[in-house]
Amino acid sequence: MISSNGSSFYVKYSSFCVGDEFSHYALVLAEEYSSNISCVVSTCLPGMTHKGCSCQQLCDDPVGMTGCGTECVEICEPDDCFVIEKDAFILNGESYIDISCTENCTCIDNQLSCNRNYECSPDATCKEKNGERKCYCNEGYEGDGETCNALYTDCYAAYQAGNRQDGVYTILPTGWSGSPFNVSCDMTTAGGGWTILQRRTDHSTDFYRDWNDFKHGFGSVEQRHDLWLGNEKIYSLTNQAVYKLRVDMRSSLNVPLYAEYASFRISNESSKYQLNVTDYIGNAGDSLSICVNGGKFSTRDQDNDGCSVQDFAEAHRGAWWYNTNACSYVCKECRRSDRSCNYFETRSSCNDRATSSNLNGDYNGGNGENIFWYGSIYCNLNFAEMKIRPSLV
Repeated sequence: MISSNGSSFYVKYSSFCVGDEFSHYALVLAEEYSSNISCVVSTCLPGMTHKGCSCQQLCDDPVGMTGCGTECVEICEPDDCFVIEKDAFILNGESYIDISCTENCTCIDNQLSCNRNYECSPDATCKEKNGERKCYCNEGYEGDGETCNALYTDCYAAYQAGNRQDGVYTILPTGWSGSPFNVSCDMTTAGGGWTILQRRTDHSTDFYRDWNDFKHGFGSVEQRHDLWLGNEKIYSLTNQAVYKLRVDMRSSLNVPLYAEYASFRISNESSKYQLNVTDYIGNAGDSLSICVNGGKFSTRDQDNDGCSVQDFAEAHRGAWWYNTNACSYVCKECRRSDRSCNYFETRSSCNDRATSSNLNGDYNGGNGENIFWYGSIYCNLNFAEMKIRPSLV
């Protein structure tokens, strides 16, 4: 015989016979044989099951039979296939790919079915990983190895590829050193292609969290509810191109609001994810250029607001870009008369604020702690969503 890779082999048995009609013409071979390969059974013969490279009797004939010098013919279902190149058995349903990734054989009904047109994509590599040899897509690509597609760098890249459905997509931003990750994409609002960074819909998710949580992100992109993508991912996204920011909101009276900024980016962790935005348009008012722009990110366990007498992340019960140099009065003067919903009480009945927006505040929270935008104009927002898209779109 000649194998699929062109090598020849033989097997010689000392006796060979076929049973009568009662045995369904079962084949009976002597256990002794000679061969130039280590194991000779490529699939289990009818009525036999593999035990290594030999077979055993599984049942007795209740009436006895004659012929072939035996009283029983084994009756069973074979359960695997032998691959010569692998010099081992594979189970039904399992596959084996040769060392050069040019042939893919699968054990189907105890017979090897081989695809000799198996070929790696130009963007894939033939290699063994976790004990399995096959074609694997190269970094920056996804697929089965035969077909590999470039991963999207953001939701707009997915939109350009023809995707128009809101939902979850896998992206790999330029320069991101980690694994590809899932994001929630808005493919319908204002032209589509928006990568969602933050969403507030109800009080199911606590946003009063520590630095590490905001660094890596929390919530679920798989469902349309609260999430924070993560400052590391936001940094990677906003530093691969110039991005615009859109903030969609609904007031406590369900009035739709939006704010857009022509450019939006944050710095790296060593700079405390410092914020930079420019050129506002919208109907909600400019709450980022005022007070927040240039601010460093603060959380309940990292106070980066620049004011030594007050922790504004704690006071506003959130995590945000608090910039006391532009907006805080606690370090300068006392605001006794201002009881607006975006102010919190400090000392001696003084009131203060460190921001004109607080989208990561407490859902339905009290004065100064709630989700607000544009100072006291829009307090206790019932919906907020921050999203980005390349600025040149």
